[in-house]
Formats: sequence, structure tokens, C-alpha cells
Amino acid sequence: MKPVWPQITNAAKSLIHKVWLPDRQKSQAPVLPCPDQVQLPQVAEMIMVLGQLPWSTAAATVLEQVAVEHLTQKTGCPVGILAHYDAAHQRLQPQGIAGISESVLGELSQIRYSWLSAKPPLPAKVLTLDALASFPSPIAATPDLTFEDFTAFLGARLHLQTLIYIPILTQHTLTAVLLLGHPQPSKAPDQILAWSKILADHLGILMHKQRLQQLMTQSQQSLTLAARTLDGLIYCWDLVTHQVERFPHLQSLIGYDPTEVQATMDWWVNHIHPEDVIQFEPLLQGTFTTRDQFTLNYRFQHQNRQYLSLRDRGLIIRSPQGSPLAVVGTILNVSAQKRIDAASRHQIHSYRQLVNNIPAVLFQTDSHGIWTFLNQAWTHLTRFSIAETLGQSQFNFIHPEDQPLAQAEFSHLMATSTPEGRYDARFRLGDGSYRWMQVHLQPWLTADQCCLGTVGILTDIAERKQTELELIHNAYHDHLTALPNRTLFMNRLEQMFRKYRRDRQESFAALFLDLDHFKTLNDSLGHRAGDQLLVAVSQRLKACLRPGDTVARLGGDEFTLLIANIQTVSEVTQISERILNILQAPFFLENRELFITASIGIAFSDPHQETAEELLQEADMALYRAKAAGKNRYEVFQPFISSQTISQLQLESDLQEAVTHQTWELYFHPVLNLASLTLRGVEAVLRWQHPTQGMLPPSAFWATAESTGLVPTIEAWMLREVCQQLSHWQTQWGKTGPLQVALALSSPVLHSASFADQVEALLTEQHIDLDCLRLIFDAQALLTLPPTLATLSRLHDLGVVLSVRLGIDQVQMIPRLAQFPLDWVQISPHFLGTLEVDQQLKALHDWVTTVHRHQLKVLAAGIETTAQLAQVQALDCEYGQGEYFSPAIQACNLDTLILRSFSDRASMTTSLPIATLILRTPTSQTQLSLSGQPLWSIGRSPDNSIVLPDRWASRNHAQIRQVDTGEYFFIDLGSGNGSFVNGERVTVPVALNDGDIVTIGRSKLKFHHGEGPLSQGSVKPIAKQVLMLQNSRHQGEIWREILTSQGIALTWLSAETDLPQALAQMMAAGQGLPNLLLVDMTVVKPNPYSFCRWCQQTYPGLKVILTSGNRTSVPPSERQWAIHQGSTDLIPAFPEHGMFASIIEVIGRMRLVFKALNLQVIQQDRLSEALMTLQNQASKQTVVAQFDR
Repeated sequence: MKPVWPQITNAAKSLIHKVWLPDRQKSQAPVLPCPDQVQLPQVAEMIMVLGQLPWSTAAATVLEQVAVEHLTQKTGCPVGILAHYDAAHQRLQPQGIAGISESVLGELSQIRYSWLSAKPPLPAKVLTLDALASFPSPIAATPDLTFEDFTAFLGARLHLQTLIYIPILTQHTLTAVLLLGHPQPSKAPDQILAWSKILADHLGILMHKQRLQQLMTQSQQSLTLAARTLDGLIYCWDLVTHQVERFPHLQSLIGYDPTEVQATMDWWVNHIHPEDVIQFEPLLQGTFTTRDQFTLNYRFQHQNRQYLSLRDRGLIIRSPQGSPLAVVGTILNVSAQKRIDAASRHQIHSYRQLVNNIPAVLFQTDSHGIWTFLNQAWTHLTRFSIAETLGQSQFNFIHPEDQPLAQAEFSHLMATSTPEGRYDARFRLGDGSYRWMQVHLQPWLTADQCCLGTVGILTDIAERKQTELELIHNAYHDHLTALPNRTLFMNRLEQMFRKYRRDRQESFAALFLDLDHFKTLNDSLGHRAGDQLLVAVSQRLKACLRPGDTVARLGGDEFTLLIANIQTVSEVTQISERILNILQAPFFLENRELFITASIGIAFSDPHQETAEELLQEADMALYRAKAAGKNRYEVFQPFISSQTISQLQLESDLQEAVTHQTWELYFHPVLNLASLTLRGVEAVLRWQHPTQGMLPPSAFWATAESTGLVPTIEAWMLREVCQQLSHWQTQWGKTGPLQVALALSSPVLHSASFADQVEALLTEQHIDLDCLRLIFDAQALLTLPPTLATLSRLHDLGVVLSVRLGIDQVQMIPRLAQFPLDWVQISPHFLGTLEVDQQLKALHDWVTTVHRHQLKVLAAGIETTAQLAQVQALDCEYGQGEYFSPAIQACNLDTLILRSFSDRASMTTSLPIATLILRTPTSQTQLSLSGQPLWSIGRSPDNSIVLPDRWASRNHAQIRQVDTGEYFFIDLGSGNGSFVNGERVTVPVALNDGDIVTIGRSKLKFHHGEGPLSQGSVKPIAKQVLMLQNSRHQGEIWREILTSQGIALTWLSAETDLPQALAQMMAAGQGLPNLLLVDMTVVKPNPYSFCRWCQQTYPGLKVILTSGNRTSVPPSERQWAIHQGSTDLIPAFPEHGMFASIIEVIGRMRLVFKALNLQVIQQDRLSEALMTLQNQASKQTVVAQFDR
């Protein structure tokens, strides 16, 4: 058969052609020599030829085939087999063959050669076979043949008679078999056996060399491949020669050409980073006594000057004696690995930071719930360190109430390996408190789905839980005050009502509370302040209740209360009184002092009630009753209240109709000047002509109007009507008409930015004079309105007189009210009727004194008796109002009142008896005559009419005042230690009777009616003297008749008189100066104002009144200028005609003169006679009638 020619080196091919092919070409004859003819020289030749084959470079299969062909040719054996023995499978693997067919080879591959495994191996043999032997064909699959069967098989199949069996051993182990066969029997088997052994030994050596070479080549290839795969190189360092052999890929590793690299370790070390050279010192010094291998990590400088990171792992080769001979190792480029490691470390650090910066807690537990991992969020959230937490059970940190749920979830997850579990629980914090967290956990499974524990996340849900609680709270509580809302209140009411209906044992009460005038205040202050007030009110309400009671806000300013387990009615009424009292205390909101009151309706649980709503409705009805009764009070439900509630609803409907059809009327209540008892003005009050109930005052419907929001509409109508009426009076009567009309308005109108504009438009439209419109507001409300000051200032600039109503108990507000441009302050109408109560007189005195201290005028409302009039006059109240003077009347009836003087009530005539007063002190007694004036002041001040040398008396202690009936009243001013009449303390003015004893401190005054002897200390009337200079005869005659009718001495000088010279002559003659100069300004030289200034400088006590010649009117500015220049007043001339039509003006001019003369009373009968003289066409009765109308 043809040899197999795989690819081999060129050297191997040439050698084969040289040593083998020529011989083969020479022996083309089929005749072969017998093996017996082979001699030892031929054997040596065969060995030499085999030795010349390229065993170190050629492929093993090629060489072995060549060797078989060479041996068969040289030995003359036509059959040859060289086969390797596979001891593991007991098979022969032919590598070289000659003279064997494919079928025989196939059969040989199926035979098992167990006999080849014998120990020791079967030696070489030369066998002579039976030529006639036969062997079954085909051979059975994988037969286990003996050696004899095997030789028989070869002989039968190949027709052999001689078989040479040559075993090839390597280190005493059978590795191959060489078989040579010949068709002829051998005649010299011993000779053949001898050279066969020689040939087998040498062939074994060559094959072993070939095997070693193959193994070395494979190892080198493996090492080269490994070095290439590991991005490194393999080296061998001979410690004897100090040479280093480095295998391929050196250039690809360090960048140097192999020719640049020196085969010494020094060259290598010189390229190592200086900081890493120290690692090589033990190697360079050859100290390998303690270890056989090493690993070094160092930086090596690449050809491009950059440093590589290398890992050098070496194995030290030692001699049998243990001396180090060489170092074999690998050098790997770990630069990429270093970068990966650095990146990994960075990534791990980043992951660790990421895990620790996650706000949620990441955790891991074992199968018993013991913490095994926690991130830093645990410490941030709980203030427990991770070190002290790990190793503890997670359940130790869960609230006891939540532990059953947590343990159940954990156990279920561990038992079923459910994909996830979730629950909410409170976890303990470092300070001992608890915080809500959500636990989201999953099973920690191995590859075989075994659950080792749990992993999960703890999320802080405290805010969410708080939100949930707030949502629940908000569902049952008012968002503004945090009180229970209607839903929660009704739930509690229903529960309490059902319990009461069931056992009838625990009675309870429901209270319905509503803030008085809250809507007005809320609209005025704004909703923010209103909300703040509601919150403050709710806090006070809670402070009034007992444990177990409930207060709720239903909405707006409506509150409801449940008073549980009551035994008596008084328990609830006491709580109601406590609420009313605590709400009356001022509220301080946004640097503002506010006052508020409330009305309360009370309903008690009762068997007749069918539902809880019915009980609440009864409390609501009682609330209606409390509001209708004047507010700031409580009412207990009675059956009749239900019908009253229906009436209230009807009243609201009627009010709507009244507003639509304006079925209102204005009445006017006179206001008097208390010093002169003359008409100062009127106050407009509202009346409602109800279709069925007749004329109703505001007290009957105003509360309903407020609650229904109709007040602004009604007040707008009132303001327009007042301005129209005032305009009518000014057109009809001129200055003789009412000097002023007042109107009380609810203070919230001041909150409207357009209110001042509306007033200005009305004043302009109706042509109303300055100071003729007076607006009245509630003092408490003024202090609660932010825009009040600006609006009031605007109104004041428009000439509107501003006044406030103020209770005696609100005196502390007066300093704060001084910031507003106010003019008047009104005393509450009901107060004068309470003066007999202890300390009320002193309170009134302090109130009036405080008001006057702030330059405000006082209007005393509610004067009904002479005594009350005397009291407020004694306290210097400027104005008065009340039924004593006149009730409120319609405008048509007021026209008559304008022509009437109210001074007739206090006029003093000469027919009145003269009284005397005997003053007794511990050291003296003095008799005083009470005549010539209407009042006498008593006190320690020298300015008093009656001076008491008594330290127990105050400076202005009391007064004695004679009224229009001739009676004398003793009045304590409330400023001292009190006064007594006949031993009774004086709290209201006392009418003195003959013989009464007045005690002040240690002084006593005895009162006597009638004429009595005058002592040295008596008070006598003094006649007043007036010096008049008039150019107009008509004006002079009028003044003469008027003044002389009142007992005033008048001297009328001619118009040419030199007044300075006349005054000097009077002083020189010892006559003294007159009490008053009444001078026509048109005749005074050089001018009237220079004369007035001269009089002030020369005669400071002399008073001068200028008259305007024939001008019947004087501008206010001119009058003010005259007063500024020193004149007491400037009086316009009397009209030429129509004296009776101008009687009020006549009286007005007289009062100016009387004021300058310090006189108080006009004697009407004498004035009437004087006017009749001037008007012959009128009778005395006509004049008197004018006064009486």
C-alpha cells in the first residue's frame, strides 16, 4: 500500500528520499531475501538509516511508516506492522504497515490484546506458523484473543510461516509492537531474535525521543497559547548562568524589539518602577531558602514610557541537594485587571455609597428574623447604630401592638416562599419613641429555592400615616378650630340619645351657641381676623367644659355643645354663664382689641323627643329666643318657644317686605345744651310701620335685620332721608333751624371704601352746612375695624361731627379712642337710672373726667328726672337728651319745637324765694345767701363758691343747684369721700328741704328756705354795666330794650365818642370800667381790630363785643378773625323787619352777651315787654305765644 504523506518539513522530505527511495527503486524485483540472511552489519546499517530520520522535526506517523517500509525491505519480510499499544483499552493502533490489506486492518482493530498487559511484558519471539492453518472469518466483534490465537490469525490471513514479534519498551513499559512476517519458514530463529532485540531497543529509543519531542512541542505550543491568552509571557531564569530565556510575545507585552532586550535579569529590573524594585531584592540576592514559589506585583516601563502593571509568578527549581538552579515563571499584564479592580473598587464604593444614601432602609435577616445587614439609612432614621442592631431580632424594634402582625407576615413568607410581603408597623427609635414604617420583604432563596431568610426595604411612612390620621381627623373635625364638626357631633349626639332612650338614667343637654354680630364684624375686619377670632372663641369654649363634654363647630359662627351626665339644670346654666362671662373678656388679635358676645340656646333630654335632631332643633329655637331677648344671654327651651320661632320667621318675611316698600319713618329726639338748656340738635331714630303690629321701635326688629343682612340697606335709606330733612330745615329756617341732626349707624359701614364718598355726595347734593350732620358709632366696633381711622378722618374733613356710644364700664377704651377724630362721646341711656347703686356715682365722675381730659364733649342720654339733669349738669356734661325734655317726635311736630326755648324749665324769676345756708366747721360758723346765680360749687379749692376748710373734702366736692321749679338740689360730684344729707349717703341729687343738714367730712351745712339775715360772708347780686357805641339808631334801640329788660345798666354813647378817652375819664373819675363794651365796628377809629388789641393791652379784664353795623350776617371766617384779634365775639345786626320771625336769632344774640357778662338766665316776661315796645303791631300775648309754642 502507498505510504501516508502528510505535510512535513523540507529537511525531512529530502532525508527520506536520500535514505529510502533510492533503495526502493533499485529493488523492484518481487523476490525478497529471507530474514535468516540478515547479518549484523546490515542491522547496523538499518539502525543508522533509522537514526538519520528527522525524529525531532517530522510527524510521528510519517516517520513510523517510513521505518516499517525500510525494515521490511532490508529484512526481506513482505509484511510489517508497527503499532502503538493503548493499555487503557487494550488495543493496538497501527502507525506503520506494509503488505496488509484494509480488511485485515479492520479485523485487527476489533481484537482486544489483554495478553500485552502481562507483567513482565512478553519478550521478543520468532514464531514458525503452520502454513495450512486456518482462522474463522469474519472475526467476532472485539474478541479477546490469546497470543497464540493472534499469531494463528495473522498466519491464516496473511499466509505467513514466519512471524517476528518484537516488543518496544520505554522505561520497562510496553509502548509499541513491531511485527515482521515472511511466507517462508525461518531456519535461523536465534539469529533473527538477536538482531530483532537490537533493532527493537534502538527503535524504542528513537520513538521515545520522537514522543518527547512531540510532548515538548505540544507543551511549548500550550505555553505559548496560554501566554497569549493570559496577555503575558513565560520565562526561565538560569540561576547558574544568570541568563534569562523569554518565550514569544515579549514585544507585544513590553513594546521592545527582541533585539533590544538583554537576556539578563538586570536589564529587566532596570525597567521596573523605582518604588517597586525593592520587591526584587530577595531574588537578586539569591535568597530562596524559605520558599519555592513567589508572586510579585510591580510596574514595568513600556517602550512608550508608560508603566504597565505586571504580575510575576515564579517556581524555583532545585537540585537533589536543594540548591536553587533556576526560576521558571509567567509574567502577566494585569494593567487592564488593575483598571478593572480600581473600577470595581470605585463601583463597590459607589454602590456602598448608593446603598447607604438610599433614604429607605435596606435589610437582610436570617430565617429567625435576626438582622444580618442594614444600610446607613437605619441609623439616620432610628438613631440606632448598625453595630448594635445587627444580631438582634427585628421584632425587638417593633411596637408591641404591631408585633403579632409582623411575626405573622414573616412566618407566612418563610413557610410559603411567597414572592413578597408587606405590612405597616411602628419601629422604636433611639429616643424611645416610635415611628411608622412600611416593611416590604421578599424571601432570600438559594439556587435550589431554599429560603435562607428575608431581604427587604423599610420605608418611612410617618408623614403618610400622619396624613391619613389628618384625613380621618379632618373628616370628623373642623379644619379651622380643630373642634368636632357636624358629623362627629351628630354621631356623639345620636349615641348619647340612644343610650338615654334605652335606660333613662343619664340625662344630658344640647347647647346651641351663636356669636352676636359676628357677620358684621367679619365683613368689617376681613375673613382672616374673623377666622382668628373663631379659633380664640373655640379655645375659650373648651376651657369652660368638663371632661366628657363636647364642643363642636357646625359652621360659620355656630357652635354646639353636649353636656353629659347632668343631675340638675343649674349645672348647665352655670356652664352657660361661665361661657358668656369668658367671652366678654377682650380678644387681642393682630394688635387689636376685640369684644364679642354670644347667645346660647339650651335644650335638655326629654322622653317626648323622638330623635336627636328634634333635641337639637329645640336648642336652636331657644337660641332664637335668646337673640330676640337682646343677645348676650342664654335661654332654656320651653314649649312656647316653638311658636315664637314661627313668629320670628314671619318677622323676617315682613322685614323683607318693608325693605322692598320702604315702610319706614324717621322720628327725631331733641338734644339740648345743658348749660343753657337750649336746643342743640336732634337725633334721628327709626320706626317701622308694621302692617299688623303697628309702629315698632328698632328694638323689636333690629336683631332680625342684622341676622338677615338687611341693615346696610336700611341704614342707606336712613342716611339719605336724614340729609334730605336737614336740607329742608336749613331752607325753611336758616340758622334758626336745628343746629345738628345725628344718626346712629352700624360701624361696619366704615369698612366700605366708598362710604365717605357716599356721604360727601349727599352733603354736596343737599347743600348741607358744616357741622350739621353728626354720625354715631359703637365704640367697641370702631376699635376692631382696620380702615376706621382713614374713613373717620375723611368724614371729619367733610365737616361731619363724629360721636361714639360708650358704656361706663368701657372707660378703659377712651385713651384708645383718642386716636380717632371724634368730637362727642355719649353715655349709655340706661346708666343714669343706676346711680343709686354703690360706686356708680364715682364711676360716672371718673368716666366724665377721663372724656374731658381727652378734649371730647359728653352727651348724657336717658335724662328722665330733674335730679338726673342736675347731676349731669354738675358734672359739666355739655349736652343732654331724654324723656325729661321731649320724647322722639316726627319732623312735622319738630317745627313747633324750633320756636320754643327750653330754658323756661330753668328760668329764675324774682318771685322765687331766696334760701340761706349756714356753714358750721369745728372752728367757725358762716351764713351764706343762695341768690343771684343758679349754682354754687362746694370744695376745698379757693375757686369754689363755698370753700370748706376741711381736709376730708375734695377740691371740687359737690354743688347746690337751683332748678326751674325753684327747688335746690344737693349734688355729690363723686370725686371725694362722699356726702351725706340727714345722715344718708348721697348717690343721686337730693332736693333740699328746710332744715336739712349736709355733712361733708367734718363740716356741716344747714339749709333754710326764705329770706334771712345776711352775714358778713353773704353773697349779693351785682348789677352788670354795659357801655354801648352804635351808629344805627334802630340797632341801638333794640339793644337798649333787650339789655335793660334784664336789669343790665346800659350807657349809650354817641357814634363820635373817642372810646379810649372816655374810658380814661371814667377811670379818673373813680367810676371804674364797665363789664362789657358793645361797639359798632363801623365807627371805631382807626379800626375795630386795633381797638380790640389796645383794650387787651391796656385793660386786660375788659371784654369787647363788636357788632356788624347794619349787616345781618357775618361770615364765619370774619367772626373767627375778630375773636383772634381780641374781641369776645362779633354779632351780626338785627333785621329791620320781621322781628318775631327772627326771635330765635334775637335770643341767640342775647345769650352771647349774657355769656360775656357771666349771666345764665333770661327773664322771658321782661324780654316780651321789650319786644312789644319795638313791635307795636304785636301784642304781648302774641310774643308769649311764640315762646309757648
